[in-house]
This record gives sequence, structure tokens and C-alpha cells, in this order.
Amino acid sequence: FAQGVGVVSAISSDGINFTEEDGFRLPEAGSGQPRILQLSDGRWRLYTTQTDSIVSFISDDGISFVQEPGPRITAAEAGLSSLSSPAFIEIESGKYRMYYSTLAMPGQGPGGKQIGSATSTDLLTWTVEPGFRLGEGADVLTDSAEHPFPVKGPDGSTYLFYGKFTGPGTGEEGLYRAVSQDGVLFTEEAYTGLRMANDPDILTKPDGEQLIYYGSFSPEVGGMILAATCTEW
Repeated sequence: FAQGVGVVSAISSDGINFTEEDGFRLPEAGSGQPRILQLSDGRWRLYTTQTDSIVSFISDDGISFVQEPGPRITAAEAGLSSLSSPAFIEIESGKYRMYYSTLAMPGQGPGGKQIGSATSTDLLTWTVEPGFRLGEGADVLTDSAEHPFPVKGPDGSTYLFYGKFTGPGTGEEGLYRAVSQDGVLFTEEAYTGLRMANDPDILTKPDGEQLIYYGSFSPEVGGMILAATCTEW
């Protein structure tokens, strides 16, 4: 997502060096924090945040998108004041879990973010799971957590990466990960070492290399997408 433009795309043959494609995939209005999935029939579904809901768009070529009817999930259904950052994992054949979080609004201080989840069998209709996975109301890890991204471990466990910003003097802020055996109850929080990082997205390349993409900010540059290698979850 590029401010003042909308959702744009870039391509790469190595996962590091990207070339931006012409035009934009979606206009700026109502298209924040996109995440895309390729469906089994070859089409592409793009999910975006609209503050009080998560919506989706469909495309045959990954370039031109048409919005699908209705929201995928609303903030009211999720028990949150706002919604952001949908991310997905297939938990068994034909069944998916979406993780999402409270949206950080301009002018708000750090802290107070929660991560919830919902399940679906068609990636369109989602059922919210009770409680929260991280943040206030979670069973174990109750510190603020936002912008989740799940990864399935080799043992079937779920590793959830997320931004943790609880305010100055409360500990190292940046990208963390937690572990769950069932994708619902998360424990074993660990700091990744990526300071002030947020908005994670993880790619496993064909050669097995694992890359974590994440957002950061510099007064000289503005918003940036950076990458780090990950040798173990």
C-alpha cells in the first residue's frame, strides 16, 4: 500500500530485488493493508482493511481486481473497535484460519491492540472464534499485539509473528513471535531482534530460504519494506 496511490505491486525473481509494475491494483480509498492469496482455480483474491471491516477483491490475472459482495468480517463481529491486517493459514485440507488485529489509528498511543481469529471453508464466509489469541482477553500473552502473520511449523504448530508496541520503558518494541499447538492458545513469546518492525509477511523460497518482510519508517525516506532471513522459527 502506497499513500496517495493505493495498492501497487512489484515483481522479483529472487525475493530481494523488486521491479514495480505499472499502475495500481486498487485505488487508495478503503484499500489499506492488503494481503493476497492465489486460489486453487488460479484466480487471485486480495483482502484489504476498511477500518470497520475486511473486504475482498477477485482477479483472474493478479492485475485487475473486482470487489466481491459484502464484508468478509466486520469489527463488530470480531468484538473490536476496528480491524486490520488479515492473514491466513490452512489448518487442515479445505479449512482456513484468519488472524487479524485492532487497527492502529492516527494519533493513538501505543498499546491496547488485540489479535483475534476466525475460520472458514471457502475463504469468503468467516466464523469468529471466541476470545482473543493475543492482547487483553487472551489466555496467556496479554500484552498489546498487532498485524499478525501465521506460519505452520514442521510439527504442525502455528508460529504467529506480530508487532508489539507497549510504549517507552516497557521493553523492546518491534517484531515478536509466539507459538501455539492448536492455533488458538499462544505461548512461548520471543523477540525476533527486528527493532520497531511491524506488518510481517513471510516467504519460503523454492530453495528453502525463509524471508521475513516487514515495515519500518525513516524520517528521511518515509515508509519502507525491509527483509530479513530466518533460519529457525
